Amino acid sequence: MSEAKSPKSSPKAAKKISIVDKTVNGPTDQELTAMKAAADAARRADAGKSYAELSAELDDVLARLQHDDVDIDEALQAYRRGMVLVTALDRYLKEAENKITKLRADFSG
Repeated sequence: MSEAKSPKSSPKAAKKISIVDKTVNGPTDQELTAMKAAADAARRADAGKSYAELSAELDDVLARLQHDDVDIDEALQAYRRGMVLVTALDRYLKEAENKITKLRADFSG
């Protein structure tokens, strides 16, 4: 039987431990403010993009996250970007649904 390696035996394990510590402690107010500002800026930049462009970018983000060699910091940044894109796509679909509902109401009566 082989012996189990301790968590500090590899750099990846050490990174996982630091992530757990960060999750337990949570982000600071300054980090939260920076994350919100970045998300707001991304939303403004995404405002003029089509659904197809947003969807294609989300596909790219997902492809990056599926690589085994992705750095944890890059993965977190990609995950955050993916969440912004999902929100933008959801908003896009809701707006389209509202337009269809209005068109139906206009033509039904």
